[in-house]
Amino acid sequence: MISSNLNLIPIFIEVVKNQSFSRAGIALGMTKSKVSKSVSALESELGVKLLHRTTRKLSLTEIGEDYFEQVAKTIHELEVAQNNAIELLKKPKGNLKILVPMSFGRLHLATLISKFVKKYPNITIEMELSDEKPDLLTKGFDLALRAGKLENSSMIGKKICELKSVICTSKSYLKNNSTPSSPKDLTSHNCLVFSLSSSSDKWTFSKGRKIETIYINGSIKTNNSDSLRELALLGNGIVRLPTFIAGADIRKGKLIQLLDRYEMPSVDLHALFPHKDHLPLKVRTFVDFLSKEIDGDNPYWDNF
Repeated sequence: MISSNLNLIPIFIEVVKNQSFSRAGIALGMTKSKVSKSVSALESELGVKLLHRTTRKLSLTEIGEDYFEQVAKTIHELEVAQNNAIELLKKPKGNLKILVPMSFGRLHLATLISKFVKKYPNITIEMELSDEKPDLLTKGFDLALRAGKLENSSMIGKKICELKSVICTSKSYLKNNSTPSSPKDLTSHNCLVFSLSSSSDKWTFSKGRKIETIYINGSIKTNNSDSLRELALLGNGIVRLPTFIAGADIRKGKLIQLLDRYEMPSVDLHALFPHKDHLPLKVRTFVDFLSKEIDGDNPYWDNF
C-alpha cells in the first residue's frame, strides 16, 4: 500500500535522523507537535508502529528499521533524479579541475580540450599532467583520467576506452637487424624498457588460446613512454608502446608494427571521481564529451 500522503515520509525520515521530534521540527521549520502528529498519522495509515517513544529518547521498532531503510533510499534516489532533471535544463558552467597522465594529456587532451571549450564556453579548464596516483579529495580535482584497475574504493569510475599496446620499431633498426617473426625472436634483439612497469623485463603475447611470456633485455631503460618512442624512432631498438602513443607514427610509416598477429594485454582508461552520488553537470558533460570524441569501442588512435 502506498501512503496517500507522501509528505509524511520525509518528516518520518527527518525524525529518525535527528532522534528527536524537536530537532526534526527545527530542521523542517515545523512545530514539535505537528511533527509528532505527522509521524502518528503515518503509523495510523500503515497500521504499524514505527517508533518507540519514551520521555528520554526515540528508537525504531523492528518494522520501523526496515521501513526507514527502504524509504530513505527511495527518497534519496528521487532527490538525485530530480536534481539531474533540473540540471538538464541548465547550461554547464564553472571551473573544471582535471588530472591526466603525462603522455596521454600531451598527445590527446590538449586537442580534445580545445574542442570542448569551444563547444562549452561557460566552462574553464584547469589541467594538471602527472603520472602519480590521484588524490582528488585533498587536492580539489573534479576528476582524473587513469589507466588500469580501480584500486581506490573512495572513488568511482567510468570506463572511457580500452588502451591497447603494440610492439614496434623504426625502419632504420630493421635495416641492420632481422625482423622478428615470433615473440621468442625478441630475446636476440635490443628491447627498450619502460622501467616503471611491474613487468618491465617480460612481455606477454596471446594468439588464440595460446599465451606466451618472453623475458627481454636491452641497453636502455626509462620511466617515460615519450622518451621510449623517441628512442625507437632514432633506431635504438624494439619497443612496447600504448597505441595512443605509437598509433600516429605507425600510420605515417615512421614506426613499423611487429608481430601484429599477436595481442598484448590491454588496460582500461577510466574517468575517476570523488565518491559522490550526484556528479556536477560540468563533470558529466566533460566525461560524455570525451567518450564520444574518443569512441571507446574504436579509439581513433587505433586506426592504423
